[in-house]
Amino acid sequence: MRVSVPERLRSLLAQDDHACDRLVRRMAGPAFDSGNGVLLQVDAMSDGELLWEPVRGCWSVRPRSQGPRTLRRDQHLSCGQAAEAVAGFGRAVAAWREAVVSAGDAELDEVGRSTYPHGSDAGEPFIDVVWWVNQEVLHHGVEIALLRDLYRAFSG
Repeated sequence: MRVSVPERLRSLLAQDDHACDRLVRRMAGPAFDSGNGVLLQVDAMSDGELLWEPVRGCWSVRPRSQGPRTLRRDQHLSCGQAAEAVAGFGRAVAAWREAVVSAGDAELDEVGRSTYPHGSDAGEPFIDVVWWVNQEVLHHGVEIALLRDLYRAFSG
């Protein structure tokens, strides 16, 4: 493991660490920081909540046998269990963080260092991919928080 993180990576890494930590706490409970230092109590996500669909026909996590989906990502398997989904997210975060901190300053400019299916990263320097992943965590983290709030309100 690289001991020294390049200076230009430090703020991105700190942002990602903070966002991922808040998101895991928001999904797993028992408390998360509201953003102003106040701890709010939240139940761990349940299996019912993970599979909940706020409107009929929305994109959702569901067993393949129960879904009419035509868009399939056969490499991604969902167990349909909230605790495992949260744990899987934690493992993915740890693996991504390891990949990021293992990059030296020269590797941050390397094009094609990271490849993901259906992405634009094959033509982008790694530092841009790191920035983009941060934006995805923030974007989808907000969606998860909103859905958690809606689930709590509607199941109430």
